[in-house]
Amino acid sequence: MSEQVSDAALAAACRRGDGRALGALIERYKSDVFGTALRLCHNRETALELTNTIFFKAYQNLHRYDAERPLRPWLLRIATNETLNWLRSQRREREHVAEAETSETALDLAPASPDAEPETTALRLERRDEVRAALAGLPERYRAVLTLRFFDDLSYAEIAEITGQDANTVGVQLLRARALLRDALSHGAAAHP
Repeated sequence: MSEQVSDAALAAACRRGDGRALGALIERYKSDVFGTALRLCHNRETALELTNTIFFKAYQNLHRYDAERPLRPWLLRIATNETLNWLRSQRREREHVAEAETSETALDLAPASPDAEPETTALRLERRDEVRAALAGLPERYRAVLTLRFFDDLSYAEIAEITGQDANTVGVQLLRARALLRDALSHGAAAHP
């Protein structure tokens, strides 16, 4: 299927049982869905499993998709809800979520250029790990809004739709999330003089 085919046309074809259309939708959005799951659960294998579950649930619920609206936020809402539900079930079962294996681009902290000084590269890698740890330590609701806003580049309105809150609440949560992240990073820096 061509990249020019609209999401609405692909969704309609999927509803009619067209496997190629489903494959095209998955191909188009798999990195977005996987990235959201990974940033929320911090475990690559779990994120891969959740991605499969998310697309299965999306396929089952395509009849609920409003073709007048963009598909990406609808899929990311399913991804966010499914991942948060998984995290809650893990907490109820008292299992620990594994350490993150976040991709280089997930935190927009790409490695330094090959020409960079070794000390500069080491400091950049250390800072990236500090940001990952601080983000992983945030409560789920704050981690979710930060992920959706800064990594998935969604608007407040789209985040509100995904989380089931109003845009003002999303704005307040983003302010709190940034403050918590900043605080966690400053405490982390104080711990490493």
